[in-house]
Amino acid sequence: HPKRTKVNLDFVYKKLSTLKYLKFTGGEPLTIKDHWDLLEYAVEKGYSHDIILNYSTNGTVWPKEKIVNLWSQFKRVELCVSFDSVIKEENEYLRHLTNQENVIKNIDKYLELSKTLPMHVISRPTITILNMYHLPETIEFLENKGVRVNPTHLTKPEYLSVTVLPKHTKDLIKEKFE
Repeated sequence: HPKRTKVNLDFVYKKLSTLKYLKFTGGEPLTIKDHWDLLEYAVEKGYSHDIILNYSTNGTVWPKEKIVNLWSQFKRVELCVSFDSVIKEENEYLRHLTNQENVIKNIDKYLELSKTLPMHVISRPTITILNMYHLPETIEFLENKGVRVNPTHLTKPEYLSVTVLPKHTKDLIKEKFE
C-alpha cells in the first residue's frame, strides 16, 4: 500500500480569492485528496470561475464524477499528460508502472470531456535519448487525436540527454525529422 501524500495547502487557501492560475504537479496530483478539498472550497466561496487549473499528470488516473463536476466550475482546466512515446515499450519504460493502453483510453476520455468542459488536453513528452527517434510518430499520433504537443527535453541526468548523442546519430534523427 503506497504511502499517501499529505500536502499543506493552507497558504493557497489564503490566496484563493486573488488566484488566477493554479498548477498541480506530482507524483500524480489527481490522487491527492487535499487538492480536491481545496477545489471544493474555491467553488463554495465563488472563486473558481476566475481560476485556471493546470495539471501535470501521467494519464493513468480517471477522476471520480464528483471531481469532473468540480472542474466544470473553473474558468479552464489544462491537463498536461506525460506521454513520451507512441511505442508502447518505450513509454512504459520511461513512465514506469504505467499501462499504455489505459493512458490512451484516458486521453480519449479527457478529449471527449473537453467537448463539454472548458478543458485543454496537452501532451508534454520529455525527450531523451531513449525516445528521440520516435518523436515524429509520437507527435503525429497525439496531434491526430487533437492533443496539442509541447515537448521538453531532459537535461539531467546528462547521459540521457540528446546532447550526448554522437553526430552520426543526430544526423540520422535530423534526416528522419525532415
